[in-house]
Amino acid sequence: MLSPLIGVLLGGLLMVATLWTCRNRTPRGVDHVFRWLQLLSAAVYSLSHGLNDAQKTMGIIFALLVSVPELRSWATHDGNPESRQLAWWIILSCHAAIALGTYLGGWKVVRTLGHRVTKLRPVDGFCAETGGG
Repeated sequence: MLSPLIGVLLGGLLMVATLWTCRNRTPRGVDHVFRWLQLLSAAVYSLSHGLNDAQKTMGIIFALLVSVPELRSWATHDGNPESRQLAWWIILSCHAAIALGTYLGGWKVVRTLGHRVTKLRPVDGFCAETGGG
Protein backbone atom coordinates (compact mmCIF):
# COMPACT_ATOMS: atom_id res chain seq x y z
CA MET A 1 0.00 0.00 0.00
CA LEU A 2 2.90 2.36 0.69
CA SER A 3 4.85 1.56 -2.46
CA PRO A 4 2.67 3.57 -4.89
CA LEU A 5 2.55 6.51 -2.50
CA ILE A 6 6.32 6.50 -2.07
CA GLY A 7 6.76 6.29 -5.87
CA VAL A 8 4.45 9.26 -6.48
CA LEU A 9 6.14 11.26 -3.72
CA LEU A 10 9.65 10.51 -5.04
CA GLY A 11 8.59 11.25 -8.63
CA GLY A 12 7.01 14.54 -7.61
CA LEU A 13 10.01 15.62 -5.54
CA LEU A 14 12.35 14.69 -8.37
CA MET A 15 10.22 16.66 -10.83
CA VAL A 16 10.31 19.78 -8.64
CA ALA A 17 14.08 19.46 -8.14
CA THR A 18 14.66 18.87 -11.86
CA LEU A 19 12.51 21.81 -12.94
CA TRP A 20 14.26 24.06 -10.45
CA THR A 21 17.70 22.87 -11.60
CA CYS A 22 16.85 23.37 -15.29
CA ARG A 23 14.97 26.65 -14.90
CA ASN A 24 17.55 28.70 -16.85
CA ARG A 25 18.01 26.23 -19.70
CA THR A 26 16.24 26.10 -23.05
CA PRO A 27 13.48 23.49 -23.50
CA ARG A 28 15.36 22.01 -26.47
CA GLY A 29 18.54 21.52 -24.44
CA VAL A 30 16.62 20.00 -21.54
CA ASP A 31 14.79 17.61 -23.88
CA HIS A 32 18.05 16.52 -25.49
CA VAL A 33 19.66 15.66 -22.14
CA PHE A 34 16.58 13.94 -20.72
CA ARG A 35 16.02 11.81 -23.81
CA TRP A 36 19.28 10.05 -22.90
CA LEU A 37 18.60 10.06 -19.16
CA GLN A 38 15.16 8.57 -19.81
CA LEU A 39 16.82 5.47 -21.28
CA LEU A 40 18.67 4.98 -18.00
CA SER A 41 15.57 5.60 -15.89
CA ALA A 42 13.55 3.20 -18.06
CA ALA A 43 16.17 0.53 -17.45
CA VAL A 44 15.98 1.07 -13.66
CA TYR A 45 12.18 0.99 -13.72
CA SER A 46 12.06 -2.10 -15.93
CA LEU A 47 14.57 -3.93 -13.77
CA SER A 48 12.69 -3.25 -10.54
CA HIS A 49 9.35 -4.11 -12.11
CA GLY A 50 10.67 -7.26 -13.79
CA LEU A 51 12.39 -8.55 -10.66
CA ASN A 52 9.12 -8.31 -8.76
CA ASP A 53 7.12 -10.11 -11.46
CA ALA A 54 9.74 -12.82 -11.89
CA GLN A 55 9.73 -13.47 -8.12
CA LYS A 56 5.98 -14.12 -8.19
CA THR A 57 6.36 -16.50 -11.12
CA MET A 58 9.21 -18.35 -9.43
CA GLY A 59 7.13 -18.72 -6.25
CA ILE A 60 4.30 -20.38 -8.16
CA ILE A 61 6.65 -22.71 -10.02
CA PHE A 62 8.50 -23.58 -6.80
CA ALA A 63 5.25 -24.38 -4.97
CA LEU A 64 4.17 -26.62 -7.84
CA LEU A 65 7.48 -28.46 -8.00
CA VAL A 66 7.64 -28.99 -4.22
CA SER A 67 4.03 -30.19 -4.04
CA VAL A 68 4.60 -33.01 -6.56
CA PRO A 69 6.94 -35.63 -5.04
CA GLU A 70 8.25 -36.76 -8.43
CA LEU A 71 9.33 -33.20 -9.31
CA ARG A 72 10.93 -32.15 -6.00
CA SER A 73 14.44 -32.79 -7.26
CA TRP A 74 13.82 -30.30 -10.11
CA ALA A 75 13.14 -27.54 -7.59
CA THR A 76 16.53 -27.72 -5.91
CA HIS A 77 19.85 -26.43 -7.17
CA ASP A 78 21.90 -29.34 -5.81
CA GLY A 79 19.46 -32.24 -6.22
CA ASN A 80 18.78 -32.47 -2.48
CA PRO A 81 14.99 -32.18 -1.96
CA GLU A 82 15.50 -30.91 1.59
CA SER A 83 17.58 -27.86 0.59
CA ARG A 84 14.49 -25.96 -0.67
CA GLN A 85 16.35 -23.69 -3.09
CA LEU A 86 15.13 -23.11 -6.61
CA ALA A 87 17.33 -24.40 -9.41
CA TRP A 88 19.27 -21.70 -11.30
CA TRP A 89 17.83 -22.67 -14.68
CA ILE A 90 14.29 -22.04 -13.39
CA ILE A 91 15.32 -18.62 -12.08
CA LEU A 92 16.92 -17.65 -15.40
CA SER A 93 13.99 -18.93 -17.44
CA CYS A 94 11.51 -16.89 -15.34
CA HIS A 95 13.57 -13.74 -15.81
CA ALA A 96 13.92 -14.43 -19.53
CA ALA A 97 10.17 -14.97 -19.95
CA ILE A 98 9.33 -11.69 -18.18
CA ALA A 99 11.97 -9.78 -20.16
CA LEU A 100 10.79 -11.22 -23.47
CA GLY A 101 7.16 -10.38 -22.72
CA THR A 102 8.08 -6.82 -21.80
CA TYR A 103 10.24 -6.47 -24.88
CA LEU A 104 7.55 -7.76 -27.24
CA GLY A 105 4.49 -6.03 -25.76
CA GLY A 106 5.74 -3.21 -23.55
CA TRP A 107 6.06 -0.69 -26.38
CA LYS A 108 2.28 -0.79 -26.92
CA VAL A 109 1.66 0.22 -23.32
CA VAL A 110 4.25 3.00 -23.50
CA ARG A 111 2.82 4.34 -26.75
CA THR A 112 -0.76 4.30 -25.44
CA LEU A 113 0.01 5.91 -22.07
CA GLY A 114 2.74 8.26 -23.29
CA HIS A 115 1.08 9.56 -26.43
CA ARG A 116 -2.66 8.89 -26.36
CA VAL A 117 -3.64 9.22 -22.69
CA THR A 118 -1.28 12.09 -21.84
CA LYS A 119 1.52 13.95 -23.56
CA LEU A 120 4.79 13.20 -21.81
CA ARG A 121 8.00 15.12 -22.25
CA PRO A 122 11.33 13.34 -21.69
CA VAL A 123 11.81 15.12 -18.37
CA ASP A 124 8.37 13.92 -17.20
CA GLY A 125 9.15 10.34 -18.18
CA PHE A 126 12.55 10.47 -16.46
CA CYS A 127 11.11 11.68 -13.16
CA ALA A 128 8.18 9.25 -13.21
CA GLU A 129 10.33 6.23 -14.09
CA THR A 130 13.06 7.10 -11.60
CA GLY A 131 10.52 7.62 -8.80
CA GLY A 132 8.72 4.40 -9.68
CA GLY A 133 11.95 2.43 -9.99
